[in-house]
Amino acid sequence: MPKKSKHKTASRTVIKGVLTDISAHKIEPASARSNQIMYDLVFDNAPIAMRIIDYRGFIVQANKKYAELNGKSVNEIIGKSCRGLLCSGICGKKNCIFSAEYKFLKEMSGLLTHRIKNNERYYKYYSLVLHKCFDKDFRQLESYIDITDLKNTRTENIISENRYRALIEHLPQKVFLKNLNSEYLSCNTSFALGLCMNSDQIQGKTDYDIFSRQHADKSLREEKEVINSGHPCEYQEESGDSRWQQITKAPVRGENGKITGVLGILQDITEKKQAEEILKKAYAELEQLVAERTGDLLNAGNALRALLDAMPESAMLISISGAVLEANETFCRRLDRSRDEIIGSALIPLLPEDTGLLLQKKISEALESCSLVKFENTQGSNIYMNYINPVKEGQGAGQLAVLSIDITSRKKNEILLKESEERYRSLSESSPDMIFVIDRQDTITYVNQAAARQFWSEKHEITGKKRIDLFPPEIAMRQTRALEEVFRTGRENSSENETHFPGKNLWLNTRLVPLFDETGVHSVMGVARDITERMQDHAELIKAKEAAEKANNAKSEFLANISHEIRTPLNTVIGFSELLSSVIKDSKHSAYVESIITSGKSLLSLINDILDLSKIEAGMLPIEKTPVDLRCVITDIVRMFHLKLEQKNLKMTVEISDQVPGLVMLDGSRLRQILVN
Repeated sequence: MPKKSKHKTASRTVIKGVLTDISAHKIEPASARSNQIMYDLVFDNAPIAMRIIDYRGFIVQANKKYAELNGKSVNEIIGKSCRGLLCSGICGKKNCIFSAEYKFLKEMSGLLTHRIKNNERYYKYYSLVLHKCFDKDFRQLESYIDITDLKNTRTENIISENRYRALIEHLPQKVFLKNLNSEYLSCNTSFALGLCMNSDQIQGKTDYDIFSRQHADKSLREEKEVINSGHPCEYQEESGDSRWQQITKAPVRGENGKITGVLGILQDITEKKQAEEILKKAYAELEQLVAERTGDLLNAGNALRALLDAMPESAMLISISGAVLEANETFCRRLDRSRDEIIGSALIPLLPEDTGLLLQKKISEALESCSLVKFENTQGSNIYMNYINPVKEGQGAGQLAVLSIDITSRKKNEILLKESEERYRSLSESSPDMIFVIDRQDTITYVNQAAARQFWSEKHEITGKKRIDLFPPEIAMRQTRALEEVFRTGRENSSENETHFPGKNLWLNTRLVPLFDETGVHSVMGVARDITERMQDHAELIKAKEAAEKANNAKSEFLANISHEIRTPLNTVIGFSELLSSVIKDSKHSAYVESIITSGKSLLSLINDILDLSKIEAGMLPIEKTPVDLRCVITDIVRMFHLKLEQKNLKMTVEISDQVPGLVMLDGSRLRQILVN
């Protein structure tokens, strides 16, 4: 066995070995050139990126695809270091496989991520060490295959698989997946709960492990039929708890189209079966009822005629040839003819020309379609809605039932209603109040121009929006409570609130009115009036009232302060007058003094009442009932005015009946005030 030896010099590594004669294996020069041309052609035009580097990491050869990936030409790459180029992370970092010695060269493969123009691409790379028998250098061939699309496809498949699993898991139906051996591969929670198990307990089992043998045999036969035929099967069965379920089993195919398993879906159809039974019973009852009624109608020609004659609409029965077979009294009166004249006659000639032509056309349409045809026509000043319905006999129509309803009044009412709506809309649009309509979905279905202006918008920009999108949350919540009450009770609601609009706040008096249809309250109409000025006036009025109350309190305080100053001199006058009365002996002068005393006391009583503001402000001047001598009171009053009477040469005479008692229970002070006034 020849031995190899190796030793290092200062500048290179020297390898010693054994020389072997390879003359027999040497390729002829012409053949070698041909092979080289072939190799270069394949290498340069390969659809994958390829390069050959030496042990130092310099590129010896690269093909067009590799140059294209690096955005350079082949000539720009040859002789350059592979650093900065595709796969620089392999040969230019700490784990670089290249070194000063070729002994570190080795074959390898892996996944490479490369970013080109902000797009991340993925490459599968392979490296192969090239041993040159007659060359001291060892080189390495590297190839890079773009697997970005494949990787993205796999990622999408994973996402799709996750979505599929999430969908299956949340389906209300019971879903399971079996392999070709009828073993459970997976199932959703609904299926597992139905068996009082979890998915892990079911996985890997067969129906023989879970159900009875009879049920498992039946299930196995069905699944084999699905696998063999390649078509799904569907059937219904009743479970042990008297519930019905519909079972669907379908083949599952792999990417190659071959069947890999069976997908099963179980849906509870108990309510559907119950509904079908109820419907079946109802149909049977209806058929019986129709049969009974048909028998009755066959024997009720006179009753039918009476019924037709009682109809306010024109009704007739004609043959497919247009002859009148039956007509009611209303139709006869409309044509101003007797029944005998109409029955058996052709219908079209009996009608005005334009009406007859239109009716003939519609009869043809009804016969062709064998279905109901309706149309309007005008005859004179009247408008009619006409219905032509073929009476089927066998495969076609044997007769035609014609009904003509006078809708003149209804049309007029529609016109009036339309005019009314236009007037309403005109009033609404010209109203300074904000008018809007909101449906049960809290969507604004109508606003007038005044409302749109408050939002600095056009009407169409607001219509269709949600109400809560237009107002701050706290205002929207307050409005929601009011609207819910109107929808719930069907009664109007009024309120006064401050509402925010773009750039301003307004006080609004809002009236919410329910709008009804056959189902109840379908919408709410709101009318909001701007009462901001009124609220401002009210606030100013409150301020004025508060100012007036302050002034009144000041007045009361003033009167209370001077009350003592008024009473003191008046009491002095009365006191000195009483002293003077005891001194004066002259009767005339004494009478004058008595008048002063009486007037002073009356004035003092009056002043006491006026100054007693607490009683006046409360509206309470109490009546104090005390024994009073009426004669003395009246005499005092006469004496009080004695001097004025003398000055005017007048004489006052007072007569008091003897029947008047001496003392009477009353308020003497109030009586004196009344008599003096």
